Amino acid sequence: MTVQPLTGRAMVKAAILSLGTVWVAYLAFVSAVVNVTHIENPSLALQFAPHDPAALDVQAGLMLVKNGGDLVGSDETAAMARDSLRHQVLNPVALRLLGLSTRRASSFATGRAVMALAERMTRRDLITELWLIQEAVLRGDVQSALSHYDYALRTWEASQDLLLPILVTALKDEPVRVALIPYVREPAPWLLDFTRAAVGSSKQPSWVADTYLRAGGMPADPIYDTMRSGLLGKLAEAREFAWMIRYYESLPEADSKVLRTVAMTPASTDTRFPPATWGFYSVPGGDSSFVRSSQGNSIELHTALEPSVISPVAFKAMLTPPGLYRFRADQQIVAPSEGATGNWEVRCANLSGRVLWSGSAPLGVQRRRIEGTFAVPDDCQMVMLRAIVASGDARDGVEAILSNASMTPSP
Repeated sequence: MTVQPLTGRAMVKAAILSLGTVWVAYLAFVSAVVNVTHIENPSLALQFAPHDPAALDVQAGLMLVKNGGDLVGSDETAAMARDSLRHQVLNPVALRLLGLSTRRASSFATGRAVMALAERMTRRDLITELWLIQEAVLRGDVQSALSHYDYALRTWEASQDLLLPILVTALKDEPVRVALIPYVREPAPWLLDFTRAAVGSSKQPSWVADTYLRAGGMPADPIYDTMRSGLLGKLAEAREFAWMIRYYESLPEADSKVLRTVAMTPASTDTRFPPATWGFYSVPGGDSSFVRSSQGNSIELHTALEPSVISPVAFKAMLTPPGLYRFRADQQIVAPSEGATGNWEVRCANLSGRVLWSGSAPLGVQRRRIEGTFAVPDDCQMVMLRAIVASGDARDGVEAILSNASMTPSP
């Protein structure tokens, strides 16, 4: 399996953390609003203390609002910053404003020196970090951009809403995935929130899988279990089956044999990792679980449904080379229910869910077998088995027991 090739420096610049003037302006505005609560009248404050950094910061933010968000390139702002520096050299606010004012004239080289000095004087200014991210992006320095990104996320938790979606999008470029490896292995304090965002919103889950495969997997902390499971589901949903298999087999708890059977075993009924293992559908008025048989020598699927419910209850993926297959399963209900049925479907997962076989049989208190033969075509990479139960009209609903599922080559 290959990863997406690097599409050129311009592609990286476009993808990774491209903040833009509007972001800097937005953060400057937020800074101004926050500071106004401390200095409600910066103009008055500057009359008494013309070079006060806090008042200067608020005044510059108010100028931003007045100018419709156009702080960058403001000659008036630059003049205020220089005047403040003449009277107070150790003044990171003035340095930051001066760095911002150089950007429109494409003076990033000049601005870099000023912003680096501002950062050394105080590592607690988000706008400075955002500017340094953008400058690193324009130089094509992915690692430097991520180091500033890392610091911003560690220092300002509120910046996550702004920054994490961009980092998720940037995963499409291989250099970004490589540069993230040390932050996954550490793990960085923001990694959990990043992982939630990546698994939940990435349009290409294979980029997310590749990131964690390169880094040796998600952290072992159980708090990541939901995301490990979610990523497998996302890969299946996107029909990235080769990536799904590769990612599942990388998990410490994985059993590669599970992908080649639908039998209900301790490994295949570990519901953390569907659809590689068995998974349950969420059914209103229903509940499913795997339990040991009364003889203790097998595992059964027990599903309780309210009256008059017809719903898929469980599913599992299986790797099946092309050919003829025979499906078998045993099924029954604990108490009689008129109209209760057990239904099974085998679909080709990658061919728009094409149904390869389906079967249905009444459910009774005596265990009965349902079976059928079907062909897996050459272009079918993986099949998906679904169990569907109709509860019938019993007043208290039904408890169905499904067991001994198998899908084997047919002579």
